[in-house]
Amino acid sequence: QFSKLPNLSVAMLAASAASSFAFRRPAPWTQLKPKKLPHLARLISGQGSSMRSFSVRLGPVALAAVSCRSLRAKATAVATARVRESGMPVVDWWEQLVSAESTLDLLGFVGQHQHETIVEFGCGYGTFTIPVAERVHQLYSFDIDHEMVGNTQQRLLSQKPHLENVKLEVRDVVATGYGLDTSVDAVLLMNILHCEAPVQMLQQAADLLKPGGLIYATHWRYDSSTPRGPPMEIRPRPEQLEEWAVQTGLLEVARGPIDCPPWHYGYTFRRKGEE
Repeated sequence: QFSKLPNLSVAMLAASAASSFAFRRPAPWTQLKPKKLPHLARLISGQGSSMRSFSVRLGPVALAAVSCRSLRAKATAVATARVRESGMPVVDWWEQLVSAESTLDLLGFVGQHQHETIVEFGCGYGTFTIPVAERVHQLYSFDIDHEMVGNTQQRLLSQKPHLENVKLEVRDVVATGYGLDTSVDAVLLMNILHCEAPVQMLQQAADLLKPGGLIYATHWRYDSSTPRGPPMEIRPRPEQLEEWAVQTGLLEVARGPIDCPPWHYGYTFRRKGEE
């Protein structure tokens, strides 16, 4: 396994082991699955020269304690900063795996001005952002990734300069909510409900909706042969999406499950009217 850690020094491994001995618990790196080891290497290599300077002044056990605390802090930041297994492939390949226009049509989001105001959770490359913007009066799109927001903004400027109805924002919606003080007609949750708290995510979206407002949600098929998608153990079945929506107490199924070729399925959920 050490061969998978090209950027991780033997000294750091020894320090981690020393810390584990001192505190009578297994070394953190011994608990990692092989596929997680390169990530650990990136975390430690990110310490750079500051960690090397610490090693001159601290003993191995003290250094190990600092190292382990730093690793835990960084790992926690990564874990809470974005939805698990939400990385994006290169844009050209990604856009062969999803058909945004037809998916919107299949979910019942057809024609222009069906909705006045929409929120999109995760703009990604702007794959859905652009066709949605062409169908609505105002689109608010949020993504935690600065690069994705920048790329989408550039794509809008270069491909659709006439679209001035998109407000893009870098925001950790999971942690801080949407930050809007107005109700909206619809929310898009595309390929995101394999998150750690899907009912909470649906609840946040439902809270934004006007009575009768819609959530358009898609996900990778529950099929291990799909060319991408989260691991099967966290990939939701269609019936799970429906169960989670009902658990909010605010949503009902308006349409679905719907096959969204080539690799996805989807639902349209409606916010119940005021009683």
